[in-house]
Amino acid sequence: MSYHSKGFTCDEFGGDILVADIEGSLARCCYSSSFDLFDLDRFIEVQEDIIRHGFDSEAVAAFIGWYGSWSRDSFESAYMGSYDSEEDFAQQYLDDSGTLDQIPESLRYYFDVERFTRDLFMDGYYYDSGFVFCTNC
Repeated sequence: MSYHSKGFTCDEFGGDILVADIEGSLARCCYSSSFDLFDLDRFIEVQEDIIRHGFDSEAVAAFIGWYGSWSRDSFESAYMGSYDSEEDFAQQYLDDSGTLDQIPESLRYYFDVERFTRDLFMDGYYYDSGFVFCTNC
């Protein structure tokens, strides 16, 4: 048997063995349960993008869970921010767009924000763990 400092090579089996303890939701996104394998190259690529661009690693993990893979460009165009709830995002959306400003103040009380929120997230937005993504971006 031969050994080296970054793991060990076992000549009898002809390969390197890496033992690592990586925790968190991002690590879970790089684990393939169907093959019982951890994709270290994918993890490193995503981690480097997080560091280089200052992304929130939990937001990236939520994105990968929704999108199914990592794409920096797709993340940047889809990520809408962090919100306490879907309704908080919808309220911010209404405030930013000025939609309610077009309705006379005496009628704004009748605007159903809960229904608007439900419709917004049925087609156009996705919410996971406090993060909102645009599904049509």
